[in-house]
Amino acid sequence: RVLLVGPPNVGKSNLIKNLIMHAKPPFEQAFLLYPGGKGKDSGEIKHKTDEYNDVEGIQGLDAIPPPEFFLKAGDKKSKKTLVILDDMDLKNLNKDERGHLDRLFGTVSTHRNVSIYCTGQDWFSIPPIIRRMSNVWVIWKHKDTASMEMISRKTGENLNELFSSVAPGPY
Repeated sequence: RVLLVGPPNVGKSNLIKNLIMHAKPPFEQAFLLYPGGKGKDSGEIKHKTDEYNDVEGIQGLDAIPPPEFFLKAGDKKSKKTLVILDDMDLKNLNKDERGHLDRLFGTVSTHRNVSIYCTGQDWFSIPPIIRRMSNVWVIWKHKDTASMEMISRKTGENLNELFSSVAPGPY
């Protein structure tokens, strides 16, 4: 469960594509949930950006699927699966979608051979349950210093100092 948070155009999707290319063993199937989704019956990704068009075999989804959509890890037909949540408005999901999201990050990711990459532009637009359940956080420097200070307090790390010393440039 990887959470990637940063302002627009810092390379979140590019990093995800690199992680996909270098995954060992490779993912056998990948799903993209993106604002704009896909055509209802086509399975073809039709979103507002061409960011993932160069990722072979990725399938678009209209909504967060229920846990039973994914096979249990011990099932012979189970595949190493990736789910990408790319800049979705996670705070305004309906009750069913919220339940599916919680189960995706909880039970599904640990018992059904599913990895999750979730991107957002603002740390505080990511629901707390996702921030708590994510194993890896990738945080880009944000111009909103108040947000950076708040994240610093919650993580126990001085991110402004860290970014100044390790990554003083925009990337």
